[in-house]
Amino acid sequence: MVQPFHEVVRILTGTHSVIPIADANIGLNALNAILRRIAERAADAMKQSPIIRSRPNEVGNDVEVYIKDALEIEPGVSIMPMPSSAGYPDIKIYLHDTDEVVFLECKTFGTGKESSSMRSFYLSPGTAIRAKVDCSTVHILMSFEMKVQGNTYTPLSYKLVDLYDLPCNLKEEWQASNKQLYADQRVLVSEIC
Repeated sequence: MVQPFHEVVRILTGTHSVIPIADANIGLNALNAILRRIAERAADAMKQSPIIRSRPNEVGNDVEVYIKDALEIEPGVSIMPMPSSAGYPDIKIYLHDTDEVVFLECKTFGTGKESSSMRSFYLSPGTAIRAKVDCSTVHILMSFEMKVQGNTYTPLSYKLVDLYDLPCNLKEEWQASNKQLYADQRVLVSEIC
């Protein structure tokens, strides 16, 4: 089943809508200008102090810190507190001039991986998204293409994406935790090598 992102958010939150960037009070050009300054400031900081990680999937968490640092010095913009750091979205931005909120998700992708069909964006149903997405507004993805040299990651480019009509696939799955999987009553053999 495929649903547009705005429908998925409405279903998961029960009440809130995703607004297309073109319909935001601030307007497309003004919001793009703010987000471009933030992305460029974050990219400059990452070039000055590259991210060093042994696992590529942790780089996105580090990028979020650079973006938040860039937001802190943007006039007329504040980072609003969120109930938790885990889950979607990563950052809630308040725009003082228009009294508006924007939700920002931070991602990275490797050079040449932009057209990969592997899952790179996901939402989980539950209390986290209902607590974090607490109003109807614009949802933007800020993503950096990262050059990898060994364990060092530096940005090559960035993209700003309006998530409003992003097609989202539902993948239902049964899963178990390690605690469940390795419960004593289930283990047949446990030996030291």
